[in-house]
Amino acid sequence: MPSKKSARILALVLALIMIGSIAAFGIRGIGQPPKRVIKHEAKTLPEIINILPDGATQVLYMDLLGTHDKNLLNYTSMLIQQNTIPEFFRSLQLTSAVRKYVIAAYPDGLIYLLDVNKTKTYYLTKEKTEYLGYTIKISYDNIAFCDQVSPIVLGTPNKVLNLIECINNLKPSFNKSVGNYTSRIGKNYPISLVLYGESAKEMSQNTSDFYFIGYGMNGTLYEKFVALHFTEYAGFVESNVTEFYSFENYKDGFSIASMSDSNFTKVLEAKPEIRLLKVVKIEKEKEITQK
Repeated sequence: MPSKKSARILALVLALIMIGSIAAFGIRGIGQPPKRVIKHEAKTLPEIINILPDGATQVLYMDLLGTHDKNLLNYTSMLIQQNTIPEFFRSLQLTSAVRKYVIAAYPDGLIYLLDVNKTKTYYLTKEKTEYLGYTIKISYDNIAFCDQVSPIVLGTPNKVLNLIECINNLKPSFNKSVGNYTSRIGKNYPISLVLYGESAKEMSQNTSDFYFIGYGMNGTLYEKFVALHFTEYAGFVESNVTEFYSFENYKDGFSIASMSDSNFTKVLEAKPEIRLLKVVKIEKEKEITQK
C-alpha cells in the first residue's frame, strides 16, 4: 500500500485534473476528443442510484460543472482528495476532464463512477471478461473497469458485476432502499451525500435510517439541504443556525430542512434542530361504583 503522503499527492493531482482541465481543454484548443460506444447512460443522481447495487452505506455525488462558486469548488476538491484511493485509478487514462464524480461505499466493496462526457478512455488490462453483454476489464491491481456505461465504472470486481446486473434488472438497485426518499428531495444539488443504514444511524445518533445532505446555491446564498427518515418519534423544529431556515415534517417520519446563509463556513457547520418526542400511553382507570 502507498504511504498516506503519496496517496494525498495523487488525490490532489486527480482533483486538479478533474477541475482545472475543464478550462484547459478550451484554452489550448485541443478540440473534441474521440467518443466511445455507450450501452447504458445514467445522467442524474436518481438515475445513478437506480443502477448502483442495493446495500450501499454511503453515496457521494459531485457535479463539477454544477457550480462556478469558488468555495463550493474548493470543498469539492477537498472531498475528492479525502475519498480517492490511488490504486483504483492507476491503470486509467482519460482523454477529457471529469464532469461528475461519484463514490459508492459498501461493506464488501467500492464503486467509482466518472462522467467524462462519453469520451474514449484507456485502461491497462490484465484480463477481460464478457458479462451480460458488457466487457469487464481487470487491472493488475484487481480493479474492475467498464467503459460501456456512462459514467465509466471502476470498482471492486464483485460490485462492478452487481452494477451490470442492476442495469439488466437482474438484481435490486439502491433505489429500492432510498428511492422513496431521494425522489422527494425536489432539487438537484451539485454536492450530494446519501447515507443509509448504519451510516445514517451514526450520523443521526440512532434516530434515522436515511440521511441526505445537499450543498448548492440558493440565489446568491449558500444552501445546505438535509433530509432524514426518522425511525424514532422525532422531527425538525425552528432554529436560527443560519440567516434563512425552513423545515417540514411528514407523517411517515420523513423530514426536510433548508439552511441558507452568505457565510459558507456557517452553512457547512449548520445542523437542523431535531426534537425527540416521547409517546406516553396513559391508561385511565375506570371507577366502578357499586350501588
